[in-house]
Amino acid sequence: MLNRFSGFALPILISVCLICASAQSAPESSENRGYRNPILFSDYSDPDVIRNGDHFYMVASSFHFVPGIPILESLDLVHWKILGHALPRLDIDARYDLIGSNGYGMGVWAPAIRKHNGLFYIYFPTPTEGIFVVTAKTINGPWSKPLPLIRQPGLEDPCPFWDEDASAYLVHSKKGAGPLILRRMAADGLSVLDDGKEIVRDPEHLPTLEGPKIYKREGYYYIFAPFGGVERGSQERVRARRLGDGGVRRGDGDVDHRDLRARRRVPVRPADVRALCR
Repeated sequence: MLNRFSGFALPILISVCLICASAQSAPESSENRGYRNPILFSDYSDPDVIRNGDHFYMVASSFHFVPGIPILESLDLVHWKILGHALPRLDIDARYDLIGSNGYGMGVWAPAIRKHNGLFYIYFPTPTEGIFVVTAKTINGPWSKPLPLIRQPGLEDPCPFWDEDASAYLVHSKKGAGPLILRRMAADGLSVLDDGKEIVRDPEHLPTLEGPKIYKREGYYYIFAPFGGVERGSQERVRARRLGDGGVRRGDGDVDHRDLRARRRVPVRPADVRALCR
């Protein structure tokens, strides 16, 4: 999970881990308009973004705070507004009531949002309970109560994926960042079918591997994941012809995100990301 309790505004990376997302004043009409980081003057740790029609939706970590899992909306990845929250309460454990107990810093870490068969899904881990999922027919809710997908502490950063043949998968990491584990899910995405298989483990070259996201393009499956930690880390990508066959390999060079911290103007080209955020 990225940037837990950073305490300062960071530039937002969209879930494809390639293009910077943002939000500031009134939108401009030019495809080549610019923006200045940070785009959101608040702490939206571990952002994940999808595209639904002409709209982009973002979710982020909320830890022990309630309401939890903020949902933001944008038309251009630059200008964002808060629509609401997916979790009105954290009833998973009594410690989150913070009455005679300590749940600080736990709760929701690095959620992932997707839409499949007309239903919005948000998957999220809690470091001491496991991985959960909530669903809604519309982005504004109402959202279902958290359904436990995996009851196991020490897991983090889940991301679902549905293939063309309706098979479903879940990739996630472990607390402490790494390795990456792939599990088969039921077609409805509401249960896992196996104990999972390690698909990426390389502590020497990919330390602190976390936040995996799965995509499929032109017959290849890609997993994008940050590694090396927030302050000095980069983005990594691995690919395979088949999921779960152990055939993943490193990409042709890393995508370094450190320069995105600079408070400078960079071009925004929404057309570049519309095919990826979906």
